[in-house]
Amino acid sequence: TMKRKNIKAPVKHEKETSSKRKIVVTIILLGVAFSGAFIVYFIMQIALNTKTPMVVVVSGSMEPNLHRGDLLFLRGKDADNIKNGTIEGKEGDIIVFNARGLWVNAPSDPIVHRVIDKMYDNE
Repeated sequence: TMKRKNIKAPVKHEKETSSKRKIVVTIILLGVAFSGAFIVYFIMQIALNTKTPMVVVVSGSMEPNLHRGDLLFLRGKDADNIKNGTIEGKEGDIIVFNARGLWVNAPSDPIVHRVIDKMYDNE
């Protein structure tokens, strides 16, 4: 008589190894993507000379030029180099600033406005 050998199929072990490998690869890829995003943001801060190189428009006050939800890429600029416009329509630079502390109940979101005039506080 012939004896049967109990042979365990390696399929289960291969599936477990393959599953673990996929999890490890996924974690590594997520780590690389997350790190890459921070590296790109840091490079943008340096290249664009600003701590905040990107903002999203949160109001419709700049329409039709900028719409709610638009993504703005910002470049830092010295105040002396900001171009004035006029209320009559000569286009000045668009600036983004944080108003917290400038007036009572100032919004916490960055404010996006077109420059029509510059005033300096001599205090």
